[in-house]
Amino acid sequence: MSLSPAKNGMHRFRRVFDAFLSDERGSTAIEYSLIASIIVLAIIGSLTAIGTALRDDLYQPVANALGG
Repeated sequence: MSLSPAKNGMHRFRRVFDAFLSDERGSTAIEYSLIASIIVLAIIGSLTAIGTALRDDLYQPVANALGG
């Protein structure tokens, strides 16, 4: 008995999906990418704080002295 094209496609999709879920080769790469994204967020937060401090402490007094 042959499966209909729709059921055959769904069966193939299920096999590929099950193989994808059972494959653990990419888990280390995902873990490293999560760690890297946390580091990037920390860097962005730090640079934002430094930029705000520079603006308030360094550039704003100069702008005020120049009449701006």
